[in-house]
Amino acid sequence: YWLATTPTTDATHLGLTPVNHPLLGGMTRLADGDGLLLSGRLSARTHPWLAQHLIAGSALLPGSALVDLAIAAGDRAGLGVLRELVLAKPLHLPDEGIRVQLTVGTPDDSGECSVTIHSHRDTAADGPPGDEGEWTLHASGVLSNADRPGPVEQGVWPPPGARPLAHEGLYERLTDLGYDYGSAFRGLQAVWESGTDLYAEVALPEELHEQAAEYGIHPALLDAALHALLLDAADTPDELRLPFSYDGVALHAWGATRLRVHLSTKNNSVALTATDPTGQPVLSVDSVTMRSVTADRITTRAAAPDGLYRLVWQPIQTTDSTPAGRWAVLGSQVAGLTAVPYQDLDALDAALAAGDPAPNVLVLPYRTADEQLDAAAATRNAVREMLETVQRALADERLGAATFLLLTNSAVGVMPGEDVEDLPAAAVHGLMRTAASEHPGRFALLDIHGDHPAGAIDTAAATALSHQLPVALRDATLYGPHLTRTPSPHH
Repeated sequence: YWLATTPTTDATHLGLTPVNHPLLGGMTRLADGDGLLLSGRLSARTHPWLAQHLIAGSALLPGSALVDLAIAAGDRAGLGVLRELVLAKPLHLPDEGIRVQLTVGTPDDSGECSVTIHSHRDTAADGPPGDEGEWTLHASGVLSNADRPGPVEQGVWPPPGARPLAHEGLYERLTDLGYDYGSAFRGLQAVWESGTDLYAEVALPEELHEQAAEYGIHPALLDAALHALLLDAADTPDELRLPFSYDGVALHAWGATRLRVHLSTKNNSVALTATDPTGQPVLSVDSVTMRSVTADRITTRAAAPDGLYRLVWQPIQTTDSTPAGRWAVLGSQVAGLTAVPYQDLDALDAALAAGDPAPNVLVLPYRTADEQLDAAAATRNAVREMLETVQRALADERLGAATFLLLTNSAVGVMPGEDVEDLPAAAVHGLMRTAASEHPGRFALLDIHGDHPAGAIDTAAATALSHQLPVALRDATLYGPHLTRTPSPHH
């Protein structure tokens, strides 16, 4: 139902300088020093390919993206080498979006600067003004102004004597192990082995070629450059091997879409050099250190940052005055509710044709009457019948000024431990919530449970009409729904 939109960021009007990087929106020099601040916002809607990097069922920003962000920060600060980047904590990508902040520190005597990458979930709107909540550190490192190491052109490819390795079906096997890569990250094309060294060809899918020019090194391409290291991942099925640190990263060419990769492995680290298909240097990394983690550590961190939202019913203040005008009710009179009864919509139609004044409030009571039907059939009938009634009432010009009040019994669970007792009524309640969103101001919902003193239902109905939100009556107290955040275990 929601249109896909292209995000627009006018950094200049926000007092920032445009960064011209797909993952960043703007940057600014710090007023009290030589530091640099860069910021951006990421989400599955604005960068859908990022959501294809799933580890243990969680969408994680790949470490390669953190490397590219650090390289971008260094480039804007005039620092051409990422001497070190240590990944402290995975960056989970929630659906609602996440803010990213990079800070480049003041140069030291050797000309090196610190770089940090933090994130903050877009949930501060619920807090008091100025409450930004906590920022999470994901990576820290050092940028250097040293000359880039001299690029080494590639010789014969693949190297003489290198033995080809079977890689067909790798990504399907990795999915079973917890590495669920989408098409954007399935870039491994060929692999060879020579001693302890691996040689690989990797490529971006064609749909990402155009955006590759906007990155220093596209994160999906750099991530795929390490996938040859996972050919033996099935040997350790209970562990996930992820990059932990990058040392001595130098980018020699921008915007590559295909790479020839040389991986020189030693224990848990690997040196990486990459060229384009013609052998021209693109990237060199002195060392990438891998670390093994268990799936439960990934999923625990995914659920932890800010907690989840849950629906709770909280007491609300009642409305003392009943809306003026004529009240009518379809079906038999409801005990405790003052309204003129009509057997059904046909009876109301006939009465209006005969000269009866149109009601200002039309009450639509619902409680499952046919106990002989199974729950599924009763629910289908209930929704279909109420839909027909509402559509017909909305189309009647004589009821154009009327507000429709749905009255249900035990259709929602309000108190702790309270179950929904009437499943068809619950479905009707949901239907009317949709109708209320499509016709603002025309619908109100009231759910009751148990017996209530005289006048309680009249007051509850008046309150539901004034709030234009679902209202529930329990033990002479009125409740309304609210979203409440479940506290994070870390808070």
